[in-house]
Amino acid sequence: MATVSSRSQESAGDEFGPRLRQERKRLGLTQAQLAVAVGISAPTQVGYEQGNRAPDVHYLTTIERIGVDERYVRTGVRSSRAAVAALDWEFFLDVQRAGDSWFLQELGIVLGQKESNEIARLLYEILIDEHEVEDRKVERVLRLVVSSK
Repeated sequence: MATVSSRSQESAGDEFGPRLRQERKRLGLTQAQLAVAVGISAPTQVGYEQGNRAPDVHYLTTIERIGVDERYVRTGVRSSRAAVAALDWEFFLDVQRAGDSWFLQELGIVLGQKESNEIARLLYEILIDEHEVEDRKVERVLRLVVSSK
């Protein structure tokens, strides 16, 4: 198990408070409003933002539910950036090609870029766990999409 040096832990903790404050302000909340929304006292919220106190898991999951980018507060990396970095772009493009091909072959429709991206995103979310683009699954999903319109 890797150990983080106390210096790097200190540095990460020093940045937590300012990022938490930044997220709170992004949401247009005062310290008191965020404290009430999360179910803690205002002084506790102040302590978190000043770096004098460390929040528990309950606090972190609760702030995420009300719109705070909890990953950013903890790590300095925005959730949207982490998601993009985690995306398997090669698989996404394979899925997009399969969707575009199905619409052209089955319906004679050439999708616009926006529609192609939306279909690819849907297929990606469905197929990513198996990480395999099977024509029959693509067809089944897309037939459902078409029939729902």
